[in-house]
Amino acid sequence: MKNDIRDAADLADLLRMGRLPETWIAPPQVRELRELLRYRAKLVALRSGPKAQVHAVLAKVGVLIPASDLFGIDGRALLEHTALAGPYARRGASLLKLIDGLDAEEALFNGRIAERLRDHAGYRAIQQLPGIGTTLAAVLVAEIGDVHWFASADRLCSWEAKAASGFGKAAFSIDWDNEQAICPRAATSVSWTKLNIKDHVYLQAPFAETDCRACPDRTQYTTSATRPRSIAVLSRPLHEIQARNGLGQRTEQWQRRYAIHVGIEATLSQKVRAHGLWRSRYRGLARTHVQHVLTALACNVTRVSDWVSSTPRTRRRTTRFHALCAATK
Repeated sequence: MKNDIRDAADLADLLRMGRLPETWIAPPQVRELRELLRYRAKLVALRSGPKAQVHAVLAKVGVLIPASDLFGIDGRALLEHTALAGPYARRGASLLKLIDGLDAEEALFNGRIAERLRDHAGYRAIQQLPGIGTTLAAVLVAEIGDVHWFASADRLCSWEAKAASGFGKAAFSIDWDNEQAICPRAATSVSWTKLNIKDHVYLQAPFAETDCRACPDRTQYTTSATRPRSIAVLSRPLHEIQARNGLGQRTEQWQRRYAIHVGIEATLSQKVRAHGLWRSRYRGLARTHVQHVLTALACNVTRVSDWVSSTPRTRRRTTRFHALCAATK
């Protein structure tokens, strides 16, 4: 609610002229699911603190427990049989109680989330993609909502998606020599500022407030009721590469190349998740190479076993991606 008289008058004028941008509010069941997931994430973040303190206590007394996961089944068994003295023992016991309590709360919320998504077709279908587990699938379902709201995959990650309209960054042209951005209505930006965002240099180009206020397509540019549109682009070489890549992704040749990439990622995911490729059991490149070869052999044996034990088919199996597409229709 706006209680400032001037802001309220401006909003009333925009509403009267039909230029007040609308926003979308998720339905109650989606908001409730988001609340459960976000609180679960808070619990996991809180639990990382006591876990780090347990490692710190062991480091102070010079104890090294040979376990890849100190808080897994084997790690906890070794930890409970480790003798600590005085305040270190009391602090360690207290931290373990906190971790157990947070584990119980996380399990409780995991059950509530699973109950809500038990009959959700998209939740089950998206887990067919390599690397997508129950938690990430629940997050995607909650944050996206109903996938049918979006006209295409390109609209999924933009604020214009719900209305199936609006001008994205690609609709603006850049005059690099004069250091200006030009919008589809031919208005030019008023400044050119360098920004450092996540170790990348961006060039921010805001537009004049007078131009944006009078623009008939204002709601297609920005969701703000008062502020002008501003865009941030990478430096010229990177921006041009990004633009070329965006156009190239629409070609059939790129789609075929990306299909190969997906197959490689799926193979790596299987080796990491099922055969422990993430961690080397040996030291030295030669021994690590032997482990990689043996892991590849184990992966092939698993695939042959799955193929032999299944019912022979006269046509190709449905890929996980096609199964996901069919489930969302």
